[in-house]
Amino acid sequence: MKIKSLSYRPFEVTFKTPLITSRGVFTSRRGFLITAQSDKGVLGVGEVAPFTEFGTETLDAAEKELQRLCGLTNFPKWPEGLETLDKCMQKLKLDTAKTPATRIGIESALLAGFCREQEIRLEQLLCQDVVERVPVNALLSGQTGDEILASALQARQEGYRTFKLKIGMRKVEDDIDLLRSVRQRYPEHNLRADANGAWTLEQALQFFDLAPKLRLEYVEDPLPRDHLSDLKTLRKQTRIPIAIDEGARSANDVDILLLENLCEVLVIKPMAIGSYQILENIAFNFNAERVVISSLMESGVGLSYIAVCAAAYGSVKAAHGVGTTSHLTNDTLREPLIPERGRMTVPDVTMLPELLT
Repeated sequence: MKIKSLSYRPFEVTFKTPLITSRGVFTSRRGFLITAQSDKGVLGVGEVAPFTEFGTETLDAAEKELQRLCGLTNFPKWPEGLETLDKCMQKLKLDTAKTPATRIGIESALLAGFCREQEIRLEQLLCQDVVERVPVNALLSGQTGDEILASALQARQEGYRTFKLKIGMRKVEDDIDLLRSVRQRYPEHNLRADANGAWTLEQALQFFDLAPKLRLEYVEDPLPRDHLSDLKTLRKQTRIPIAIDEGARSANDVDILLLENLCEVLVIKPMAIGSYQILENIAFNFNAERVVISSLMESGVGLSYIAVCAAAYGSVKAAHGVGTTSHLTNDTLREPLIPERGRMTVPDVTMLPELLT
C-alpha cells in the first residue's frame, strides 16, 4: 500500500470558559485536520494542533509544512506499524524537534489508515496489553475560588475522582488557600496542582513548605524546564511528589530526568513529543506506571489519539488528561468524546473519517 495523497483543512474550537494558565489566557484552539489516502482508497485522519506556548511549532510553521507535504507528487510506502513509521517520516522530512505537532498528526493518520486496512485497532497495534477505558482527571476551571469550587462540584457529580488545578498565576499563599478549600470540600479525591514552570526556586520552596497538609498527588512543573539544578535542590527538600511535563519533550530530556531521579511522574503530551516511537521508548524506559498522558486541549480528533496513547503507554492506575472536549463549545467530531463516571472509553480511530463534522 502506498500513500496516494495528503490533504488538510483548518479548524477552530472555542472554550466554554477561558483556559487560564501562567502562560496566558486562551479562548480557543486552532489547528488542521489531516486526511491521508492510499492507492487502495484507504483513508486515515489525524490532527495537527500546535500550541506554541507549550512546546510545539507555531500554527504558521505547521501550515507551511503541511503545504509542502500536500504538494508532494512522489510519496513513500504507507508504513506498516512502528517499525517502518520512522523511515517513512524520514522520507517525508518530518522532524520531531522542529514540527512535533505536524509529525504526530501525520503519523496518526497513517497508522490509523494501516489499522483500517488491516481491520485492527490502533491501541492493539501499539501495545499487546491495553485497557478499554482509562481513568480521567477533571481540569478545574474558573478565575475565582467560588467558580473553581463550582467546577469541582460539577466534576464530582459527573463521577471524577481526580481534580487538577492550574496554579502559578497568583501569589503562593493564594494558591495554597485555593487548594486548601478544594481539599477541605473533597477530602477523598486525588488533587493535582500544575504550576506550568511559573515559580522561582524561592517561590517553589515556599509553596512546598506550606503544602504538606494538602495531600497532593503531585505538583507538576514547579520550575521552568531548564532549571535542573534548582529542581535538584527542590527534590532534596520536599517529600511531595513532583511531576515533569515541559521538561520531558524528548527522549534525551527523559533520560536526564531518569538518570538524576528528578521526578516521580512524567506527564507526556503526544502533540509536543511528536513521535509514537519516542512515546513507546519513554513508557518502556521510565516505567509506564509513572507516566500520565495528557491532552494539549486538542479537538475530538486529536483527543481520540491521546486516549489511545493513554491506553497503550500510560499508567493503568493514574488518571489521564483526556477529558478536555467537555470544555469546548464546538468540535471536529459529530459526537464529542465525553468521559462517563470519570473514565474514557478508548475510541476506534480507524472510524474517524465517518465521524467528522
